[in-house]
Formats: sequence, structure tokens, C-alpha cells
Amino acid sequence: AAGDDNIADRLITTDWEAVVAFLGTEPLRPDHLPEGWRVGHYHAIRFDDEQILTISYINEADPTATMKFLWDHYFSVEAANLALEQNKDGELMEIGGIRVYRSSNMEKNRFVWIEGTTVCSLTTTCDAKEIEVVVSSFWKQ
Repeated sequence: AAGDDNIADRLITTDWEAVVAFLGTEPLRPDHLPEGWRVGHYHAIRFDDEQILTISYINEADPTATMKFLWDHYFSVEAANLALEQNKDGELMEIGGIRVYRSSNMEKNRFVWIEGTTVCSLTTTCDAKEIEVVVSSFWKQ
């Protein structure tokens, strides 16, 4: 399709093993989810210099609630740092020993952090305390 020339490949699935095979690596993902949440689907994209995975979560008890995790892996430190710079809004806090930027707008909380050359973010309508548990679960893996 026109305009999508730079997208090497894309996968939308509910199968984690398919995501791992598609990306050729096992991305970080939340180890803990708040009560009532489950994976809706995975959306993975491969570029020449970057891999992106978005995990959309569903809460059956509250259909208006949203939670999305973004794993954005770069093949260079410079690109990852640039991406983090562009996402560094809000307050800097520490969760589980990791520096996390927290911002909120439109009733959504957004948490952004960097892990090597990967920029991770979690955007959700869940309250901050619930999400701190989710975010800290990444470093227990």
C-alpha cells in the first residue's frame, strides 16, 4: 500500500509464540496484570532498524477501560535515546529501581522507560498504584 513502503512486515495475532517467531526475539511484556485484564491481541511490526510490539489488553468487567503496552526496540542506542527524549514528559519517578516517566491526560496514565535500546510504555485508564505493580513486574522476569 502507498505510504507503507517502509514497513517491512506486520503481524496481528493472539498467539505469543507467533510473535516471538516473527520478531526473532522474546520481547519484554508485563508479568503481572491487574485483576480482570487479559491480552486482546498482539500487533508486531518489523522495520529495517526497529521492531515494534503493541499489546492491547481487554477488561471484560469494564469495556471502557483501556491498557496498551508498547515495546519499541531499536537497533542503535542513538535511536533509542532519541525516542526516549521525545517521550520524556511528565514526572520522573522510580519503580522497582527503574527511572520511569509518568504523565497523564484524558484520564489515562502513561508510563515510559528505557531498557537498553528498547523504549517501553504502558498507557492505561487503570489507577497509578495498580500500574506501578505491573511496571515493577518487568524486572522480576
